[in-house]
Amino acid sequence: MGHVISVNRVPKSQWQVKDALAFFDPSNMQISICNGISGTALEHIFWHEATHAMLYVMGHDLYANEQFVDTFSGLVHQIITTAEG
Repeated sequence: MGHVISVNRVPKSQWQVKDALAFFDPSNMQISICNGISGTALEHIFWHEATHAMLYVMGHDLYANEQFVDTFSGLVHQIITTAEG
């Protein structure tokens, strides 16, 4: 579809967002994630922001629906981490 969404890890010392550990910035088509997060929490946060990004690119109203995004991204994360082979 011709969209490039970059993912940026930001050092904890430079993180300036008080109420979030990650965010999707549609004006720059960028996902920013605070360093210091690891394991399944990092994976879940990544898929949460990736879901926001995909819905934004699709022009879908659910882009801003946190409950939907969190539930959907949680299911995607579960499928990816439990898939065999």
